[in-house]
Amino acid sequence: MTMPTWIPQYEALALEHVTGAGMPSFLTRWSHLEASVWEARAGLKLAKYLDVRVTAAADAFATFTRDVMVPTRALNAALIDKALDLQGYEPPPRYRELWRRWALERRMRPALASPAAAPLQDLQDQYFALAWPAAPSPGQPPAAAWHAAAEAAARNREPLAQLLVEIVRARRDLARAAGFADYRDYRWAELGRLDFTPADVAAVRQAVAERWPHALRRSPYRGLRPWEVAAAIEARAGQLPWRDVDQLLELAGELLASVGLGQEFAALREGGMLHLRTEANAELAPVSETFTFPASGRPCVFVATRGTFEDLPLLLHEVGHAAHDHLSLVAQGDMWNMGACDELAEMMANATALLPLREAKSMREALLARWFVQYLPDLCLQDAFAEWVNAQEPAALGADALDARWLALTGTYFGHLDWRGSDASGGWQHSRSLFTSPGYAFAYAFAQVGAALLLKEPGADLASAMRLGGSVPLREAVARLGIPSPLDPAVVGSLVDLVR
Repeated sequence: MTMPTWIPQYEALALEHVTGAGMPSFLTRWSHLEASVWEARAGLKLAKYLDVRVTAAADAFATFTRDVMVPTRALNAALIDKALDLQGYEPPPRYRELWRRWALERRMRPALASPAAAPLQDLQDQYFALAWPAAPSPGQPPAAAWHAAAEAAARNREPLAQLLVEIVRARRDLARAAGFADYRDYRWAELGRLDFTPADVAAVRQAVAERWPHALRRSPYRGLRPWEVAAAIEARAGQLPWRDVDQLLELAGELLASVGLGQEFAALREGGMLHLRTEANAELAPVSETFTFPASGRPCVFVATRGTFEDLPLLLHEVGHAAHDHLSLVAQGDMWNMGACDELAEMMANATALLPLREAKSMREALLARWFVQYLPDLCLQDAFAEWVNAQEPAALGADALDARWLALTGTYFGHLDWRGSDASGGWQHSRSLFTSPGYAFAYAFAQVGAALLLKEPGADLASAMRLGGSVPLREAVARLGIPSPLDPAVVGSLVDLVR
């Protein structure tokens, strides 16, 4: 199918007279059209990622986004309205969640069309225009890298504080234009959160804030300088249980087979859809990402390896996403329920990422520390800070106020570290999610808690849960796995024994 044929097909669907009896056929044909478009996009993305030196591939992808993806977004909105507005139609159970998501999406449209949307995007893009130090070189001492980042934060402190003031003001304007009481409510809807509330999130953060500090003060990481933590965790991994890429892939295959995902992994390898970036093939895009060819039912995985113990969980994480997309696409039979909401999708991927805890004993301490000593408290800190920032009057958000709040939260979540001679207040300058995607950090926090709970339920059927895709609410999907809710503060607190 060539580019010019897609737009007329969407327009033809929009002109159809659809009845309740005809809705299943309408949804199927619409799904096939969507799959065709996303298949073409995946092909262009693959070409772009296979060799970053080929600028023509990146140009082709950008052209496709402009000429096809942007106009079809508006055409899809018209088709969503057609489905939602069909009088007397009750979607079957497998599509009830879809209708809920579409209703929320429609509510968000005034924001997308608002004059406030473009300025906000421009402001958020400015964050990346500021000069930051290059990524640490392999031989650079951790302390030097830390202080270089701190110096950059100090240089950018005032410009970033002013930028954040302008971003918060624009976010408020956008929320009002869309008819929301405040930006938090707007962002909640934008993230598609239908099954839990800001109070649920605050309770999870509070559970970590109350239970984690005591455990961290008794951990081997107590008293370390902030730049020493990563190296200390790395040292706990010991000798890696693989010597080369082939052994890494074999170990990943064994772990995935233990939870019924071996065939998914084998299909990726045999179909040439698994791409690991190493020093030997640096032409590959330096990304760790999964995307799917929905018409042909083929997921594609890119993993940027670094030669550390995290290569294995990173590989398993991305393959978890691929398996989730593929199994749900096949089981649900169309595009509409492929994958799931962010929280559930990330929980499935994190569950596969933590599979080494079952077999690779030498990695156990390092992996637990990375996830629950370093990542989970940091995610809670970033989420709490972003919520506070977006609730403040813009005029009150000077650099001093931002520093003070970040410093207080750092003391809550990372007070076990030795910050003498290190300015902890400047960490907010490095929080990309604060400037570009506030609130998203909690999806990963939810995922980590859920994955930890799955570790305690070795009989949990991941493959069956993945086949559900987005066809059931988040809480129901979790319940079907046989684990307690990751939103229960008592449950979150009970995981503190993972901090060691």
